[in-house]
Parts: sequence; C-alpha cells; structure tokens
Amino acid sequence: YSHKEELLGKISERIGKVSVAAVLSDTSSMGLELAHRLKVPGYLVGNFTWSDIYRDLLEEESGFEAFIPEMEQQYLYAQKCFVVPLNTAMQPYPEERKTLIPLIAPQASRMSPQEFEARVGRSVSPYKRKVLISFGGFNFQNLPTETIRRMEDTLFITTRAKSGVK
Repeated sequence: YSHKEELLGKISERIGKVSVAAVLSDTSSMGLELAHRLKVPGYLVGNFTWSDIYRDLLEEESGFEAFIPEMEQQYLYAQKCFVVPLNTAMQPYPEERKTLIPLIAPQASRMSPQEFEARVGRSVSPYKRKVLISFGGFNFQNLPTETIRRMEDTLFITTRAKSGVK
C-alpha cells in the first residue's frame, strides 16, 4: 500500500494505450480501484476479500486495521462480486451485488488406476487417501515436507514438482 499510487499510475499508463472494456479482479481491491479510475466496470471473482482476512487477524496484528476502510471502499467499486465456494463473509458487498458460483468440478477421470500409476511412476494403494493440492501463485518453499513424508496413508497430488519430494 505504500507504493499504491505509483503502482496504479504505472498500470494505468500501460493499459491506457489499449482499449479496456472492464477489469476482472481476483481478490485484489486495487484492481477495482483501477477500474474506477479508468471509468470501466470492475468485477471481483473470489472466495475472500483481504479486508475479511485482515479483520480476522486484528488480534494478532492491529496494524492491519488502518487498511480495512480503504480496501472496503475499493471493493465497493465492483459492479458485481462473483463468489466462489468456501468463502468468507465477502464484506463489504451487499447480498444483491453478490452472485454465488456453485462448486465446479471437472468430469470424473476416466483414467484407470494402472494408467495413473504409469504416469506417476509408482504403485498407489486404492486405500490411500488422495489429496490434490494447488498453490496458485505460491511455491513449495515452506511446505512441511517431513510431515508429508510421515503421512503414509495419504497421496498428495499436485501439478508442480518439488525436487527431492516423492
């Protein structure tokens, strides 16, 4: 936030050279402020707002309180908030500006257990619990690999690999 004006200025300058019809923001309140400044509709897609997260952390870090009002004002610039499952309260959106999106799951896999084992290069017990993990823009640097290794009854599946973890 200390570089907010500089950041929004640079982004506005870059996208000012192209035609922008709308801004779709994935949980970022600043994306919605950008839409407001550009005078185009802004939309939010997500299952949380940072103001909800910061509000929940106030007991541990009271410094977050200073950011909440500004963030909530930025969030209110959104024309619509598309709320995906497992969401927080999604404050400050009133219910009439929220559209609830159902849980979307791909079609069940048609891959046989043998095909799966061939792809992962190892035998997998059908009795093992399988957990699909996704880190989005994050990485595995702080992953508790020793704890995961000890969870022999669970197979963790991800689209990214970390060297040394099998």
